[in-house]
Amino acid sequence: DIICNRLQKSGIEFTSNMISNGYLFDESTVSRAESCWNLKKVQITLDGTSEKYNKTKSYIYNNVNAFEKVTDNIETLLKADIHVQIRLNIDRNNCDNLSELCDYLLKRFSEYNSFTVYTAPIMHYKNEKCILNSVDKEFENKYIALNDKLYNAGINNKRHLETKQRSCRCMADNSCAVLIAPNGGIGKCEHFSESDFWRTLDDPTVDRKILNEWKKRVIVEECRTCPHFPMCIKLEKCPDTANICTEFDREIMTYHLKKQLEIFIEKHDSENAER
Repeated sequence: DIICNRLQKSGIEFTSNMISNGYLFDESTVSRAESCWNLKKVQITLDGTSEKYNKTKSYIYNNVNAFEKVTDNIETLLKADIHVQIRLNIDRNNCDNLSELCDYLLKRFSEYNSFTVYTAPIMHYKNEKCILNSVDKEFENKYIALNDKLYNAGINNKRHLETKQRSCRCMADNSCAVLIAPNGGIGKCEHFSESDFWRTLDDPTVDRKILNEWKKRVIVEECRTCPHFPMCIKLEKCPDTANICTEFDREIMTYHLKKQLEIFIEKHDSENAER
């Protein structure tokens, strides 16, 4: 409220996006998000259907069904024409439940054009690197089946083919983006909110060494002949990008690329037929 009110009073045009658990988005908050925050998109993670979600989140409000409250809030956001992007954290232990959750989401929210869903395989840390949990062919098949369901329903967030080459991986190596921490530190990555500050609000001195470190990319020999290389950016300092990608990584990237091409061709053929 403080930041957005100040921007509005200064005549600065802006929009905002947010990552949230969705619990507090009642009607009055959504109204404020529209009028004050200029909120355009919210990403909300759902971990499963009602029983699994409530067990995973374990909110302190024991007298409230948190799953029902959050999904009601999602509908409030959608009715306000705010794009809601659902993130499904998936591994071999919950993929069946997520398929059931997708059925529920499709039945309730598929009529909204501003509703999308995407899957994110669950990772874990090993030797200061973030790598995939155990993956086997059974999990891979269920992962693809779940994404097929989202593609067929037209709500998979990855369905659009990228038409521009990526110049950065994320905010960390984007020269236009900064992290402002509560203590006044200015950094490059939201996951490094207590370190790696390249300046502070009180001291304008810039540490170029830290800025340059967030620009360094990982390139291994396999990258040089990989068709995904132009769109696959890995940063040395990022724990989410291991030094090499796995066969699963490559197969999933190829799967999504094929789906995107199919959708692009179908749309192109349909537009030509209408002419």
